[in-house]
Amino acid sequence: APSPKVMLLDEPFSSLDADLRDELRHETKWILKEKGTTTILVTHEQEEALSLSDRVGVLNNGKLEQVGTPDEIYHKPRSRFVADFVGKADFVHGWIEGSLVICDLGMFPLNGDIPDEVRDVELMIRTDDVDFTVEPGGNTVVIEAQFLGAQILYKLLLPDGKAIHSIKPSTKIIPVGS
Repeated sequence: APSPKVMLLDEPFSSLDADLRDELRHETKWILKEKGTTTILVTHEQEEALSLSDRVGVLNNGKLEQVGTPDEIYHKPRSRFVADFVGKADFVHGWIEGSLVICDLGMFPLNGDIPDEVRDVELMIRTDDVDFTVEPGGNTVVIEAQFLGAQILYKLLLPDGKAIHSIKPSTKIIPVGS
């Protein structure tokens, strides 16, 4: 069998059902790693890109927005486009005071170097970053719950009127209005 040094895969799993796609994705990654084949994968499926790749490049209108490891692309996107493209992301306004970022969700340690003149910031929050509990008299309200099988995607209304999302296991359902 041929053993190419470089392989181009252009949307190789796009016409497959979800279970077969997952199985073939796993097998393809294993075979390519085993053979040491450098592979360029073109896909619009973010999960596919993140799970198969050692390095990911995100294109926007023909421009390379960011290149990095799947973890860097997902957790440290360099633009709002990249953040939105690789997964559900919400953005909240915050401001810097000393070594803290303050927003409606609380105070967080500043992560990374920020120029001194920057005081207002926009925080990216992934659905899996947000954990919440319902407390009587709390100031955040569950306004939507989308059942996804193993998980539930909640939409939460913050005191400032901004909505953010949180994903939780579906083992305990939190009612809308809580």
